[in-house]
Amino acid sequence: MCCCYILHSNKLDRYYVGVTCENLEVRIKKHNNRSYGSHRYTAVSNDWLLFLHIDAEEYSQAIRMERKIKSM
Repeated sequence: MCCCYILHSNKLDRYYVGVTCENLEVRIKKHNNRSYGSHRYTAVSNDWLLFLHIDAEEYSQAIRMERKIKSM
């Protein structure tokens, strides 16, 4: 099952919107451990917490939700 998710960093007081089809807990740990590289948006902080997640039936639906949220 895929989902669109929003993370929040208290340290930065910022939000991050993403999409995944993997385990969400694992995904958040990867963001906090800088597994996606030090040049990524989430690499600036290591205190990302789940703010909201929305389940999607397929990846394309999750991407549409992500784009809609980012356009708000």
